[in-house]
Amino acid sequence: MNQQEVNCTLEAAKTLNFNRAAENLYLSQPTLSHHIKTLENELGFQIFIRNGRNISLSDPGKLFCQGLREIDADLKRLIEQCQNFSNAYQESIRVSLFTRSAVKYLPQAMQIFSQQATEVYVEPIFDQSANRLDHFLAGQSDILLVRDQEIKNMRRLVAYPLYESVVKLVVKRDDPLTKLSVVTPADLTGRTLLVGGGSPRELCALQDEVTSHHNIKTMISHDHATTLTRVAAGQAVCLSPDLYQDDDPNFIWLNFQPTIQMPYSLVVKQGVSQKVTDFVQVLRRLYQA
Repeated sequence: MNQQEVNCTLEAAKTLNFNRAAENLYLSQPTLSHHIKTLENELGFQIFIRNGRNISLSDPGKLFCQGLREIDADLKRLIEQCQNFSNAYQESIRVSLFTRSAVKYLPQAMQIFSQQATEVYVEPIFDQSANRLDHFLAGQSDILLVRDQEIKNMRRLVAYPLYESVVKLVVKRDDPLTKLSVVTPADLTGRTLLVGGGSPRELCALQDEVTSHHNIKTMISHDHATTLTRVAAGQAVCLSPDLYQDDDPNFIWLNFQPTIQMPYSLVVKQGVSQKVTDFVQVLRRLYQA
């Protein structure tokens, strides 16, 4: 499989028209068809079902093109990162986090550090998967933002405490609860609370505590983006660590009692370069200021 075959296949999958796909790629239609047929022969299955001038994706073709599109995007992104690094830098530092708001001072830290170590390229990596820690341990990043509970009793790691995230109640901007300075479980009587999904164990325990003693309905939400969408739609409210709090005007983050605090740290492996440690300290100083 070569890049030309990939380009032809993905463009044809997007347009479902060989002529239009060929025009978009500045190729002749026979050339495009040849590249796709060569790839199909190599794979051993039909990507496209041909019916005269009409084409459609086969069932395995749909699955293949979906995965191929993701791989192609990842490859292009990797090439761009390597080009940026090779053009001006001698060392790279990859910082893994799950959402931009979780390390709000990261851009400022990158700017400060770039003046101290002009030869070092700092690359944020946004990893929202459940396997973030495994990816870090496998060497896919140099610094990992992690909840302290996740690395408890793990060896050969060095943790630098960064902050404690407080759980707050997230509501729609026009919710009547916004008139309260502090919200309690009793104030949620008759309301719907989003629970479960990817919530940390400590947050799940708080959700259970809140809903067990009051007439509060629950709705399961599988990720933070879905949760906020339902809150914005007025369907429910949610408890969330305030590290997710950003400048979205659709939501109000309210103080809630009882609450919990979840410590987060920047984690590195033992024996990392001095530059990695230096960058961690730049970030910590910003949070301590």
